[in-house]
Amino acid sequence: MQVGDKERRILAASFKRISGIAGGIVAILSLAVVVGWYFDIELFKHPFGTSVAYGVALTYLVLGSIISLDAFVPETKPMRIAKLVIVGLLTAMSAAKCIQGVIGADWEFLNVDLSFNTERMVPLIYPGVMTPDTSIVQAVLGLSYLLMDAWKHARVQVWQWLSLVVVAVCLIPVFGFILGEANLCSLWGCVRMPVAFAITSIGLAFAMLAERPERGLVSALIEPDLLGTAMRQSLIAAMILLPLFAEAKAVFVHFGVFDEGLAKSGLSIAFMFVFLGTVLSQFVFAYRSEQNIRRSTEQRLQDLSHQFSQSQGSGGMSLSGKAWRTARCSKCAKDFDWHTKVCPFDETPLEIHDALVGQILEGRYKVLEFLGRGGMSTVYKVEHMILSKVLAIKFLQLQFVSKGESVLRFQREGKAMARLQHANLCGVTECSIIDGVPYLVMEFLEGESLDQILAEEKRLSPRRTIEIMLQVTDGLMHAHQENIVHRDIKPSNIMMIPQDDDRHMAKVVDFGLVRIMDNDEQKLSQTGEAFGSPLYMSPEQCLGGAIDQRTDIYGLGCVMYECLSGSVPFRGKNFMETFNLHISGELKPFARGLDIPQPLSELVSKMLNKEPDDRPSSMKEVKSSLLSILESMNVKAG
Repeated sequence: MQVGDKERRILAASFKRISGIAGGIVAILSLAVVVGWYFDIELFKHPFGTSVAYGVALTYLVLGSIISLDAFVPETKPMRIAKLVIVGLLTAMSAAKCIQGVIGADWEFLNVDLSFNTERMVPLIYPGVMTPDTSIVQAVLGLSYLLMDAWKHARVQVWQWLSLVVVAVCLIPVFGFILGEANLCSLWGCVRMPVAFAITSIGLAFAMLAERPERGLVSALIEPDLLGTAMRQSLIAAMILLPLFAEAKAVFVHFGVFDEGLAKSGLSIAFMFVFLGTVLSQFVFAYRSEQNIRRSTEQRLQDLSHQFSQSQGSGGMSLSGKAWRTARCSKCAKDFDWHTKVCPFDETPLEIHDALVGQILEGRYKVLEFLGRGGMSTVYKVEHMILSKVLAIKFLQLQFVSKGESVLRFQREGKAMARLQHANLCGVTECSIIDGVPYLVMEFLEGESLDQILAEEKRLSPRRTIEIMLQVTDGLMHAHQENIVHRDIKPSNIMMIPQDDDRHMAKVVDFGLVRIMDNDEQKLSQTGEAFGSPLYMSPEQCLGGAIDQRTDIYGLGCVMYECLSGSVPFRGKNFMETFNLHISGELKPFARGLDIPQPLSELVSKMLNKEPDDRPSSMKEVKSSLLSILESMNVKAG
């Protein structure tokens, strides 16, 4: 389900803070263990009732602190390098200890004495004694952190898989401890993983997963829909209940509140009921809420159908009857589709007959002429008889009137355009229904589309392209500020309107595929559906993924590329091949002979990046870059 980018960013920021808190908790617990070893405090050395080795605690103290710094301290290049070096060394030491344990070697050179007191009975050695399972878990966690930093933009987030493996492996001893089954705590049958180490390992893995939730397996956690909410709450419940029950059992057994047998049976049953009940209740709530939304939507569609059937007629012809525009034979008086040129019966040339032209709608709109027809709508030029003003009226085509989803999508366009009052956007003055047919009354634009201009001139100069695009970015900036994404930016949707001073004003038109990002009712185009024009569709549109304002930035990049070069950036033999080129094809650089400024070429390339995160973050950034390029061109020309 597609949702607003604003909500995703807020949830991602919340998860980043949670990541820092989780890392901080692990660091504090590990610090307590380190302090316990230095000052010989038995309670600190045995969290959750099990002993934690000094070297393990020191490693997790550093890793937890680094993850917490990532969340709360702005990163600089020296800091990033320092963190990677430290984590790299810890990972290498853990891997070496694992290999040493497996092959049965004795590599004394790996150990460093950090006792700082030569009279200690038991020296504090790093990394010290580690079982193979603890050392390999530490190594995998360190490797996950390194890969998370190195492969930020990879399509497959390998580090997430590694972190999830750690969680899965470490859940075994935790559940075994709570349920009282020691055999479950073995990774290789004979090696026991301390439950305190397992819990802190899960905490670190969770902290890393929460640090970068925007992509990969965990991206579902930042979806502000019902399923995402259920998953988030279930995860939080698990992260609270696991250590809570583990510590409760350790405390009760240690202080003799329960004996081991009673704790094993009683706490095990309580834990299973509470944990499973909490998780299941979240998904049941999500399912019921989804059902309520579905029933509400069905009722809304029924209400719309009833509204259409009860709506008043226009007072003249019935708009909801047969086709308005037909091709009529003068001999046999038969009507055919208006695209037909010759009568199939007597080969007489057909004449266009439009039943709407000349009609007066709603007592004030006189239909003057047919303007055009799109995928779902038909547009006519009309005159407002009271205001003596020429406007355009767009009707939903008759075959879609009975389809509730099409009607809602058409109304969504009107709602979006009514919110947009900007010189570079086509405005809507009215949205209503005539004789059961929805319509929009819009500003009438008399000019040429950018598509027509490119057909005549093939390509535009860099300066003219920038001047047009500055106006387009102004209009789209306003739309994006209203949380509206166009989704179908292409030359034919950019109208060039002549002005009195021989200049032209660019206006973005046709918000038929608009996405209102802040409205939960706008659920018609869900993830998995691809809407747009194939030559100008972003990779996420081609894949049917979530979209935001960066989708419009990609579409505008395609338009700029075509204006500057005379051809679209990606064109396949069919629309599927074009989709594949958008998704994984390599962008062809501009020909040298086009004399395109390097900064402009770089901007277009950045706008056409496959990953939304690699594009400019907003239309404001695109406009700022265009202004800088234009200023540089003016300086050179002067």
